[in-house]
Amino acid sequence: MLSKGTMTEHFNWQEFCVSGAFLRASAQEVWIWSGAQRPSNAGEDENLYLLPFFESSVSAITFEKPPLKIPVFEAIRILEPFLGAQPLTSGHFQPPDRKNYDNSFQFIKGQVQRGEIDKAILVNFSKGPRLDPSKFLAGWMISVLKAAENFFPFGIWNSERGAIGATPEILFRKRGTELKTAALAGTMAKTLNLSPADLIKNPKEMHEHLLVVKDLAKQLGIFGKPTQSPTRVLELPMLYHLITELTVTSLELPGVLDIIKMLHPTAALGVAPRNYGYHWLRNLPEQELRYFHGAPLVFNLPAEQLGLVAIRHLEWNQDQFLIGSGSGIVDASELDQEWAETLLKRQSIFSQLGIKN
Repeated sequence: MLSKGTMTEHFNWQEFCVSGAFLRASAQEVWIWSGAQRPSNAGEDENLYLLPFFESSVSAITFEKPPLKIPVFEAIRILEPFLGAQPLTSGHFQPPDRKNYDNSFQFIKGQVQRGEIDKAILVNFSKGPRLDPSKFLAGWMISVLKAAENFFPFGIWNSERGAIGATPEILFRKRGTELKTAALAGTMAKTLNLSPADLIKNPKEMHEHLLVVKDLAKQLGIFGKPTQSPTRVLELPMLYHLITELTVTSLELPGVLDIIKMLHPTAALGVAPRNYGYHWLRNLPEQELRYFHGAPLVFNLPAEQLGLVAIRHLEWNQDQFLIGSGSGIVDASELDQEWAETLLKRQSIFSQLGIKN
């Protein structure tokens, strides 16, 4: 149910800081949830669904108050009076651990070269002491709400943990009998001497991308032959990504809980082939920190169910702030290039959140 009226009539900032969520599903409008998060039996009518990356049980979340849907410009106007604390700087975060990354890279590369897997995603983390998120929330939210149209700004939190950012990746969009997903894999820095055509022509990046396309086509193929868009380049402020969209139409589509479990994790965030499993990744250094990173976060909207892949965000738990960034390791991957890709993604997250150097 959608609350009518203006944000000021229904919105309590202090309550929102304790327990809230938001989604910009289009460039013009933002959905906002607030109030206590009620326990749920994980039915099909909850507000949100979250599957932490390595967990097997979906958390269904219903907020005490009905959601608000308001223009982005109005949300920014209402948030501006709560810009209190001095913004965080990148100096609050320790650099990622290069030694851990190098060792894990070599481990995964060995698996690929032995033919055990085709690809796995390795994530590094920048960490900083947890401060009170409410002191920065208005600034972070305003910053991500201004992100380019090809991002989905989002956030979700309670008193224990949370995440806020702007992801370019969806897990699925379900509208009636139509189910859409997208393969987003294959990355290149956006620099003056490189163009989108260079990414399309890069065999390593295209191979990495097609592994994801193959995986998603197989999963959707349960319900019929999916249609597939031509692969194109998604242009972001600091990065180029390869993207291919896949769609299937069926009268027998499952409910949202089954779709989450059917698609997560794709080869863009987990392991290819899928049947090799991915839980072994958590045994590598720092990978157990992947709570939100790569997790499906699904919003139940009136006309659709929109599932995001939670990447390009800042998250926090009771101890620390975390910024994760990952890359896909395949046979042609080179250590320094993959490390540089993660650092560039990290920098893009700082930029989206207004975290200055």
